[in-house]
Amino acid sequence: MKVKLLRFGRPGRLENAYGSIPLVDQHVVSWVRSPILEEWWVNGEQGFEQGFEVAEASDGASEGLLFDLRFEGATIQATDRGFMVVEEVSGLGFSYDHLVAIDAAGAQLPASLETIEGGLRIEVDDSSAIYPISVDPILGYYDYDIYPILSQSGGSSYGQGGIAIWENMTAVGAPLARQVVIHHRSGDSWREVQRLNHSSAGFGTALAITRQGDYLAVGGSSGTVDIFSRDQRDNFALHTSLDLNGSRGLTDRAYEVVTMEWAGSELRVGLPRDGSAGFNASLHGSGSVRFIALNNNSGRFEQTDRVTGVRLFGRALAGNWVADYGVVHRLTRANGRYSLDSSRALVGDTTDCFGASVADGQSGMLMVGAPCTDNNQGVVRVFDHFGTLRRTLTPPNRSFGGRFGATMTRGSTSVPTYVVGEPGGSGRAHIYHAFPTYSGVSYPYEGVIAPANPIAGEGFGQHLAIGAVEARTSVPNTAPYDPLTDPPLHTRPRVSKTGISVVVGGRNRALLFDLDQVAYSRR
Repeated sequence: MKVKLLRFGRPGRLENAYGSIPLVDQHVVSWVRSPILEEWWVNGEQGFEQGFEVAEASDGASEGLLFDLRFEGATIQATDRGFMVVEEVSGLGFSYDHLVAIDAAGAQLPASLETIEGGLRIEVDDSSAIYPISVDPILGYYDYDIYPILSQSGGSSYGQGGIAIWENMTAVGAPLARQVVIHHRSGDSWREVQRLNHSSAGFGTALAITRQGDYLAVGGSSGTVDIFSRDQRDNFALHTSLDLNGSRGLTDRAYEVVTMEWAGSELRVGLPRDGSAGFNASLHGSGSVRFIALNNNSGRFEQTDRVTGVRLFGRALAGNWVADYGVVHRLTRANGRYSLDSSRALVGDTTDCFGASVADGQSGMLMVGAPCTDNNQGVVRVFDHFGTLRRTLTPPNRSFGGRFGATMTRGSTSVPTYVVGEPGGSGRAHIYHAFPTYSGVSYPYEGVIAPANPIAGEGFGQHLAIGAVEARTSVPNTAPYDPLTDPPLHTRPRVSKTGISVVVGGRNRALLFDLDQVAYSRR
C-alpha cells in the first residue's frame, strides 16, 4: 500500500505536489511538496503519523485549504470515527483518523476528511489561522479485541506441557497424564476431537507442528520424541518414535525435551540438561540441540546432527539462534554439519536469566527474554543483526516476581505478532506486534491476556502458542466508545478480518483466546 499526496491548495486552484528526494532524520522522513508545503511521516508506537507544515497563507483563506491523497493498493471504508484503509494484498485494516490542525498560536482549526476517487481529501478551515499551520492525521495500527473462547480442563497437568496451534487446530500437552489433547475449531467454537496417549515418560512436555500441519512432534521428559502424521481426516497417528538419551534407560528429567521447533522439514530439539558436553545434569549442567529429518529411503525420521554446549544449552530456540544460561548462540552450517559461530554470540547477565526465551524479532532483529531482571519483574531485550541492543520491552504494571519474558512465541501471521509470558504468581501474557521503521522495528504493545478467574501461584503463561485462523466476521458491537476515556482494548465496533488465536497454559487448564484485528489507532 502506498499513500501519496497528489494535490494541494484552494478549491478550484489545486496544484500538483512536487516529487522530491526524501530527507531522513532518524525516525522522521520528509519531502518538500511546494514552496510553502512540507510533508513528513513518523513511524511511532501509535501508528504512521503523517504531517503537513504550511509555511504561509495563500489567497482565498475563506475558501478553505485542501489536501488530496491517493491510497494505492487499498480500499477505503467509512467508520464512525473516520476511515478505514484496507490493504488489498494482505487484507489488513488500518485507521486514517485523529485529524488535528493547529496554527502558530496553538489554536485548533476546523478540519475534516471526505472520500474522493482513489483516496481521501483533507479540508482545513484556515480563515482565522495564524501561520504557519500544522495538519496532522494518523494512519493507525490495528488494535486487538481479546475474547476468551475456550477454557478447557483436561485433567492432571493439562496446559503445563507444550502447546501447538495450526490453522483451526490446537494441541495441548498433559505430561503427567502422558497425553496430548487435540481440539478443532468450527465457527466460533472449539471441540475436542482426539487424545494422543503414549507410554513415554512426560509425553507432552514439548510440542511442535510443521507449517503445513502434516507432522506433530511430541517431546517427553526422558529424551523421547514421538512424531505423528496427520491424515486426510485430520487424525494423527504415530509415525516415528525416537529415543535421544542413547538408550541409557534414564527416566528422570535430566533428558527432558524442553523446546522444539520445525525449520522447514527439519525438527530441532533442545535438551538443556542431558550432560552431553561433559557436565552432570544439574541446574547449570550442559545440554544439546538435536537435528531430526525424514530419511527418504526408510521413510522414518532420524537424528542427523547435534550441537552441544554448557549452562543449559538448548533451553530456547528461534531459527538459527540457541540460548543457554546467559548466552544466545548463532548456529552456522557447513558441509552438512552444524556448529556455533562464536563471533555472533549475544552475551547477557546470568543473574537476569538472559536467554530464557528467544524469538525472531523481524528484519534481522532478535528478541531475548531476561525474566530475572529488576527483582524478577523481567524484560525482553531486542538486538539488531550486529548484536547492538536496540529496544527493551516491558509491559504496563509489571509485578515483582512476575518474570516477564520467561516465555515468548511468535505467530506466523501477516503482521508479526508476539505473545510474551509473565508466569510469576497467578500469571498472565502480553501481546505485541512488529512494524518496520526507519530506525529499526517498532513493537507496539497491544494488551494483556489473563484468565477471568486467576488462581494464586498457577503460573499462567508458562506455555504459549499463537497462530492465524480462517477469515471470520465479527459481529459489530454497539457499546458506546469514548476515545478520551476508554482504554485501548475496550469493546468497540469490529470488522471482518482474519483472526489470530492464542493458547495459554496454566495449572490443569489451557485457555484459548481469539484476537480480532480492529482498525482503530490509539492516539
